[in-house]
Amino acid sequence: MAGAVLVLLAGGWMMRLLLRQPDSPALPPAFPTPRQSAATPARAGKTTPPPVFGSPEFKKILIQGSASWLEARHRDAPGLLALWDSSGDETHLREGAAKFLDDPSICTAMLDHWVTSPGRMSMEEAQLQMDRLIATAPDNPMSYYWEACFLDQLPRSTWAPPNPGYAEILTATLQTALSKPGVPDRYLTGRRMVLKEAALAAGASPREAARLSMNGPSLTSMEFIFTSRVALSREKTGQSSPADLELTDLSIQSGQHLAGVPGLAVGFQQRLAQLDRERSTMRLERTPDAMIPETGQNVRE
Repeated sequence: MAGAVLVLLAGGWMMRLLLRQPDSPALPPAFPTPRQSAATPARAGKTTPPPVFGSPEFKKILIQGSASWLEARHRDAPGLLALWDSSGDETHLREGAAKFLDDPSICTAMLDHWVTSPGRMSMEEAQLQMDRLIATAPDNPMSYYWEACFLDQLPRSTWAPPNPGYAEILTATLQTALSKPGVPDRYLTGRRMVLKEAALAAGASPREAARLSMNGPSLTSMEFIFTSRVALSREKTGQSSPADLELTDLSIQSGQHLAGVPGLAVGFQQRLAQLDRERSTMRLERTPDAMIPETGQNVRE
């Protein structure tokens, strides 16, 4: 009897131990409860999102971050062009044009600016840059394509008698460009490399720097404007003359020559096809029974 009582007492004592709350706190859960989260100290301040690529804030950070980089290069021509390409701040381009008179990349950048920003440069400034480009890079076909582009921007009155005819001068210029060997060079490869270097120095990520180097310089403006304007010699001659047809043929050949420049837009190829159709129309108007060497058909067919 006494043994049974002891067993019951021992069992009750064990149950009491098991049911009693422990004196030490339990381990914290894997994720904090709302009350525990509230006790967590707040952050010192809000995180500012990075500026959007290409935004004014993004460009401002690039300019500020690359200022010491530019000074370390002694504000050389490639460095000034990189700042111009990344920010669009004309003061950098103007500084380069004033300090580096015989740098073909500076001359090309100035002519790009003249074409893409009407009214920002006079025809006199553009002619000065074009003359410098031809003098410093006489073997580059692009120098003469720039001259052709400049000639096409002159008003019709420029070609009135006793001045030389528009078609004759432009034809001679295009023939000179086509006689030069090699691919027309716009000096974009070097500009992209230095632009990427400037962006990295300013703190841009490698991805942002690579993206900026492909979007900074003007890529296709000159070629597209050339094919859109320079071949339309009827605006100057007012008729479909043999000289006019020759000029159109030369313009198509020049367009094919310019097509070797990397990074051209689809619109450039479309414009070449349009010029080819215009050439067929001009032939049809003048000599509908003439044979087309490329196809073996006459113009009417």
